[in-house]
Amino acid sequence: MVTAIGGGVTRTASVSVTIAAKRKCVIATAAYGSELEDEVQELRTFRDNFIGTTIAGSQFMRAFNAFLLQLGSNAGELRGFP
Repeated sequence: MVTAIGGGVTRTASVSVTIAAKRKCVIATAAYGSELEDEVQELRTFRDNFIGTTIAGSQFMRAFNAFLLQLGSNAGELRGFP
């Protein structure tokens, strides 16, 4: 709740802040060994700034993530995936 007072007038407003969790690049992390690797960061940026900004890209990512969940969301589980 935010309250502002000025000129004899008081205004109150509710403010809601949502912080989105950072999305991981599970396949890239498994391939490069760490999500902190520069290549993984570049792939995440490309995904978020280019692929995720289009309707087709968003639909692809939704389908890919659904497929990925079937394999296992832990990067360690994907290391044996060819």
